[in-house]
Amino acid sequence: MAGAAHDDDLDAILALTPDQRVERAVQKLPTLSAQDVPLQDSCPICLLPFPSIISGENVEPESPGELVGVTKLQGCGHVFCRLECVTGPLSSSAAH
Repeated sequence: MAGAAHDDDLDAILALTPDQRVERAVQKLPTLSAQDVPLQDSCPICLLPFPSIISGENVEPESPGELVGVTKLQGCGHVFCRLECVTGPLSSSAAH
């Protein structure tokens, strides 16, 4: 039974566009608490200091559903803000 549920999930993922797959993966990334963020550092992409991102200072999401905060990639451990810094470079439209 568990295998059938896994197959259904895989079929659902394969039906998504590449940008939808990126969005789904980003949605699943954790939002780190202040204790889990290297507060002396900045986002390596937008260069905003992590304390500013966590406090919401100078950070305005462009849309109500946009992610805010700081996240960490599980495999490599890189830390980024959740604004466009994670989704922007990964989307297929960024390559065009």
